[in-house]
Amino acid sequence: MDVNGEPIDAADLEIRGADVALDGSAIEPGTRVYDVKLEGNTVAQYTTTTAREEIDGVQAVRSTAEMAGMGGGTKQEVAFEAATFRPLFSRVEQQMGAQTLRIDLRLEDARVIGTVEVPGTEARDVAIDAVPGMLLPGMETFAIMVADLDATKRFRMPLVSAQSGTLTAVEFELVGETTVAVAAGEFDAYEVEVSGGPTPQRLFVRKAAPHILLRQEVAGQPITIELKGQK
Repeated sequence: MDVNGEPIDAADLEIRGADVALDGSAIEPGTRVYDVKLEGNTVAQYTTTTAREEIDGVQAVRSTAEMAGMGGGTKQEVAFEAATFRPLFSRVEQQMGAQTLRIDLRLEDARVIGTVEVPGTEARDVAIDAVPGMLLPGMETFAIMVADLDATKRFRMPLVSAQSGTLTAVEFELVGETTVAVAAGEFDAYEVEVSGGPTPQRLFVRKAAPHILLRQEVAGQPITIELKGQK
């Protein structure tokens, strides 16, 4: 279903190459801190740090993210080639009480390989043929960050699902413009709906490029993520 609870036509989710070609060269190093709020109350902090460095002989963007609180914690690391947006690897470890979700994926010889371990199940091996414009978990917000939202108001990209380790299709649609006030300040913003993934979301991103995430809302849940500060 999409963010409005409407069913999505299966034909619209056919797994194919991305609608757009992205260039991450404009992504700058920095750190952003977000408040995670439950029904308006801050219950955790989420910190992302982005670096530019050489990985496997290419100029790459590497992002690390950590969250602690709400009875658990999350650590995520993702890297992709800056100029082509070609994924390099994605690693996630999420602790939920006594249960742990682990993801370790990498692009190797035109295939995504690795393992996905979901609580209550055995670790599964992943081996997927790469398709043009494919994203690994953690690359979604970077795709919006560098997309030309003025010219491309709706686009679709294939994504390796963090839950299943299979390929799915995620659609991003610009649905409006607004002003967003968060702890980090007041910003002119684009409102973007994300559907087709495990959980529909509504993202508010800075209108000025690169379109950094200001607020994230998850459909049907009283949880929001809001930008607290950046440097």
